[in-house]
Amino acid sequence: MIAFTRDGATSDAEYWQNPRAPLTWRRPSAANLEHFPEDIVYATCSSGHTTRAVSSVHTIAADGTMSPSYVCPVAGCVFHDFVRFESWDIAEC
Repeated sequence: MIAFTRDGATSDAEYWQNPRAPLTWRRPSAANLEHFPEDIVYATCSSGHTTRAVSSVHTIAADGTMSPSYVCPVAGCVFHDFVRFESWDIAEC
């Protein structure tokens, strides 16, 4: 299992306009959830691809463990592992 650390971006603009560090995560903002209500987390794989995890595919336990395993959907990427989101707080959901 691989641990992803929480991203330190303070705004959506900062998050999406700057390259993300590998193995990091961020919760969607309220504004993003208005457009994409199924989004549960944005995750950046070890190759630096940031993608959306959605509630129709994944669940995240109270300790931050995602199931099923995370497969980066970017063409050609081979990242596939079980992940846990450090500092996950179920109360923020």
